[in-house]
Amino acid sequence: AEEARSSAADGIFGEGDPRGIIAPEGANNPTVSGSLVPTLSFGIPGSGSTAVLLGGILMHGLQPGPQLFGEQLHITYAMFVSVFLGNILILAVGYSIIPYASAITKIDTDIIIPMVIVLSFIGAFSLNRNWFDAFGVLALGILGYYMVKYNYSVIAFVLGIVLGPIAEENFFRSLQLSGGEYTIFVSPSRPLSLSISILIIVVLIGPFVGPYVRDAIDNLR
Repeated sequence: AEEARSSAADGIFGEGDPRGIIAPEGANNPTVSGSLVPTLSFGIPGSGSTAVLLGGILMHGLQPGPQLFGEQLHITYAMFVSVFLGNILILAVGYSIIPYASAITKIDTDIIIPMVIVLSFIGAFSLNRNWFDAFGVLALGILGYYMVKYNYSVIAFVLGIVLGPIAEENFFRSLQLSGGEYTIFVSPSRPLSLSISILIIVVLIGPFVGPYVRDAIDNLR
């Protein structure tokens, strides 16, 4: 949007101007570093890619939060250094390989898709040498196909898988603190918990109630 505003004077933006690609890609790169902040500090992924990263961190027995900035500070610094070096590597690869690698986009998807499927099965099976994992890839692939077909968010699904165990663990921890009383989440004496519970309800019912509310407002006008 900023590039379109600042380039409006020459009158060629929106007619195949390369700046229409360069600007959003340039803005997209810093989001990687920004999404690492909630991921490492609170264990809440800031994007789909950091959700996968969070899953890898948990698989290696690391706990996002204060420990990553205390006992495991060396790992956190290693991540920061890798992000810094990664940007330099992207620049080098962009100038040297990408102009030639763009030929991949000309390959028919009927050739690429079978190769991706085969590599996915091999990777899933070789991880634990378990056929259940391979069939899990098949089941999730079918599920992902129908989610995309019917416009469901695949990223939200991945976030749910990663954050589910964390949410469940803290849910039971809250019940232990309250002696099994569910009112801890909606008690007026805990305004933060009450506010979060209300926001969750609004987010869940908003897509269903929203159209009726807008129609009612339009009728009043």
